[in-house]
Amino acid sequence: KVSVCQELRDDLKLNGREKRGRAFVEMGSVASQTLQGLKSEVHSFFRALKKSTYLLEASIPEIDDQGAMVSSTETWDGLVSWTIQSDEDVVKSFGLADDFYSANEDKLKR
Repeated sequence: KVSVCQELRDDLKLNGREKRGRAFVEMGSVASQTLQGLKSEVHSFFRALKKSTYLLEASIPEIDDQGAMVSSTETWDGLVSWTIQSDEDVVKSFGLADDFYSANEDKLKR
């Protein structure tokens, strides 16, 4: 899930699809393996973004008591995240996400 802070949403005048920020990237695709592929995928979804004018960060969601994934984007301060600046960062991020979902599959609401 792609999250965009409220200030950026307001500045960019994102459309409804962009505000909801759900872009799906298939494991094994170029976007899950290279920085350029991921940037292309993000740019094709968020058309309001100008190329190379944004910073990519990743974080792992939390799971609430009902088994739903929750994002802590309401409190950007204290959010544990890392910057994606290289192909290695992309691979690491998708690997960590895959490990998270595998480890928590029994807790997740379907």
